[in-house]
Amino acid sequence: MTNTLKGLSLAFFGSSGLFLFANQIFVGRAGSVFIIYGILFTVMWFCSTRFSEKTPDFSLEIGVAFLKEYKFVLAMVPILSWLALIISVLLYKEIYNIGRLIEFSPVTQFIKTYGVLAVVITFILSPAAEELFFRHFLFGNLANRLNPKTAAVVSSVLYGMYHLTFLLAFGQFIVGLLQCWLFLKAKNNLIVVISTNILLQVLLGVFAKI
Repeated sequence: MTNTLKGLSLAFFGSSGLFLFANQIFVGRAGSVFIIYGILFTVMWFCSTRFSEKTPDFSLEIGVAFLKEYKFVLAMVPILSWLALIISVLLYKEIYNIGRLIEFSPVTQFIKTYGVLAVVITFILSPAAEELFFRHFLFGNLANRLNPKTAAVVSSVLYGMYHLTFLLAFGQFIVGLLQCWLFLKAKNNLIVVISTNILLQVLLGVFAKI
């Protein structure tokens, strides 16, 4: 558990401190958003590889074999995740009596604003960093100490908090649970959960207003 706490602490305080520093230095400058994202992903990757109790499994052969055998998973997990986010937004609108359309994902606007680099961040770097940190490191470490169901709940709560918006907190919590389930089913293969994360980002790019 010590490694897990060390990794979480470093990820939170390290990325927060570096973010505030970079925001002061680079705010308003061209490319500042990429510097900030770069800092966040670098810290997540470092913590995941330094403090994880297992070696990450990036086996493409195993991942592709799993996805071929369980094709429905590749389709259903992103769709269910997407629906969970929609339900989260609908609940938010109902609670706060909001009648207007809400764009609940920044994917489309981010890509329109920053182009190719935004595509790389959205569909490659972000899914890889998130799955390595939240599923391989956090869920994996916790599952070694706790019941896997408890580990999934704890890691998914933190995954929801990581997205820093009450609007999507419930939805991201469900996304985290689905990804943890899939990670276990795929025997800790990261290619599988990164693939479903990427497909979720595609869905959010197509439909993100409700």
